[in-house]
Amino acid sequence: MSNKKIENLFRVYLRTYHAGLNSISDIITNAYIGQGENRESRLLNGLEKYVTLNEDFIDELKSRKSGDYNRAHRNLLNSWYNECALRHPSTEPDDDKMKFAIWKIIQFYFTIYTGLSSLGRLVYKKRWGHNNAIDIFVDELLCAPELNNSFFIPPFCFVLDGDEIKPKFEDAIIWKYGLIYHCPRIENSLKMIKRPRSISVFHFFQNLREWASYQEPYIFINLYGKGPKSDLERYMNDISFCFAYLVERLHIAFFGHEEIKKSYEDFSRRVRTYLDINPAHLVVRFESYEKLA
Repeated sequence: MSNKKIENLFRVYLRTYHAGLNSISDIITNAYIGQGENRESRLLNGLEKYVTLNEDFIDELKSRKSGDYNRAHRNLLNSWYNECALRHPSTEPDDDKMKFAIWKIIQFYFTIYTGLSSLGRLVYKKRWGHNNAIDIFVDELLCAPELNNSFFIPPFCFVLDGDEIKPKFEDAIIWKYGLIYHCPRIENSLKMIKRPRSISVFHFFQNLREWASYQEPYIFINLYGKGPKSDLERYMNDISFCFAYLVERLHIAFFGHEEIKKSYEDFSRRVRTYLDINPAHLVVRFESYEKLA
């Protein structure tokens, strides 16, 4: 394939998937970022201010006893493991870490997917594939009136239902620049996915992973220069970090702080002992949960 054709394909990526990740990430970081010593503590302080959880709805979920709690726990551990892989190696320059960006995209997707699967398993026992898992999460949790736009805050809450975005952008976003510039790009990102059911940003993440894996992964050779590489890494880290916060908060509400804390401490001990990795992103999140306990 000629260099010109590869460059054209790469430009298509920048206008579509890269632009969509940029807009999702920018709404998160501009709408919710607060005060703190570093980027992650600032994100947490902002999320704590805006995220609210309906305890009555959690009690109703528990009363159903319809989930597979062992699989929910296992998927939570898998999500932590995938997030560690996404962020590894933490000491390397961006150019080295993102040299094979396609694998970071796969790790990003599986961090998100196993996280939402762990939540879906709170309400669903039967075997499923990726499409079913995302649909169940969207139908049962993301779009639940008790959680949408209050717990699953923008831009995670947005769903394309036919030709209509729900909830409406103007009802959910107060950041004027984000409303004018980023919301139309998110809408375009959802409209590029063809399926008969509602389409969420989580379907967009799935679509990105499938496109990157099976279509033209070699075009990421053209991901040269610090700009695109560092931007892509930042988008994926910010999005996965904030979604993991929501996943963990819901698990804590469902099972109790001490139960999830024990799993976190065991997981952290194991990755430090056997992989020689310090999961700093996990540490800062769980330090914040101590204040909520």
